[in-house]
Amino acid sequence: MNNVGNLLHNAPTAKRLNYLNAHRIAELFYRQVLEAHNIPHSKPINNCLVFCFSHLSTTVNLSICNHWMSVFENIYLIPKKASLNPNLLRHISNPTRILKARDRIEFYKTLVEIKKILRNSELPVIFFDIGGYFAPYIDELSFLLGDRLLLVLEDTANGQSKYMPTAYYKTSERFKSMAYDSYKMAENVMVANIILAHLHSFISDWSIFKPTLVVGYGRIGRSLCFGLRERGVKNIVVVDADKARLFMASTEGFKSLSGAALSAYKNSFDYCFSMSGHHGVTDAVVSAMKNNSYIAVVTSYDDEFSDSIRVAFELGDRESLYWKGKEINILNKGRPINLSAFAAFDARNLSLHFLFGRIFSTFLSSLGLTLSSDWEEDVYSGILEEIQLR
Repeated sequence: MNNVGNLLHNAPTAKRLNYLNAHRIAELFYRQVLEAHNIPHSKPINNCLVFCFSHLSTTVNLSICNHWMSVFENIYLIPKKASLNPNLLRHISNPTRILKARDRIEFYKTLVEIKKILRNSELPVIFFDIGGYFAPYIDELSFLLGDRLLLVLEDTANGQSKYMPTAYYKTSERFKSMAYDSYKMAENVMVANIILAHLHSFISDWSIFKPTLVVGYGRIGRSLCFGLRERGVKNIVVVDADKARLFMASTEGFKSLSGAALSAYKNSFDYCFSMSGHHGVTDAVVSAMKNNSYIAVVTSYDDEFSDSIRVAFELGDRESLYWKGKEINILNKGRPINLSAFAAFDARNLSLHFLFGRIFSTFLSSLGLTLSSDWEEDVYSGILEEIQLR
């Protein structure tokens, strides 16, 4: 791996264990997965093309990407722009296999690059998506590739919803989703816990006495609300478009508002955490925020901000939103707050290896490489031993 030695050497002592474990645990995971599929780890798999959307903001993400690149000879990484730490790009083991990170609105340019690669190969193809970026093009790609398209795997519920209107989703058994996998659910709770653990890093004047708005009462939002309450936050208000979720939030002791009801609130909140997955930060949400308040998102801002808010944000300095005489701080430049520099080295990120190990195993199964043993059981005790401080 490029420069991993320097990465370890130059890391602060408190973070060095996390660097080390991310790579050691990745090696342990993927060795066990390969053995469970009866594949020797001596040479890369060269019988497929893999186009892999990837977060690249933590050393855990880096370790996953590098190990996947060591296993698949023809894998192309597409860093997700909203969760890209450019400083980590230099540590990718094969930079020639990295496509340019682009916003959703420009992703058609990435499709042009992918089609060029596809024309120069007859190999079967796997697409791994995070957020439905391939969804607008999947019917075209399915027609172009035919039986060569072995697998389309989506990682998020928001992304899965973007595939649902497509003919490919409705007719193909080769679409898989991890959105409701048990490990994905564990990841959602992990995201909330990482946010909670670093609140004072995100917001220097964080106070449990200031009112907080939580947009979206799904798995992350619900976990975040309970964590905020456990930490003594006095005023938590939940907004969700789903009436059943609002009802559940109410029964669990949180004040709950529909989007229409929120319109009555002006300059009321100091903090907003938005995780609706689709345009949760509306005009009404911004109007409800005080001057010099804070908005944080868990998905990227282009998914979470409504069109009018997105345009206003992009016209500014990408640090603040200027709206009707107010300046609102946008944390981490509108990128996922759980992937900010403050949270990037949180050891809880290591649990991502379980989810991505399962994704990796799904790739292998789509290639006809049958799973013959329980790699998850085999790897678990080894990982517990690995993460213990000695």
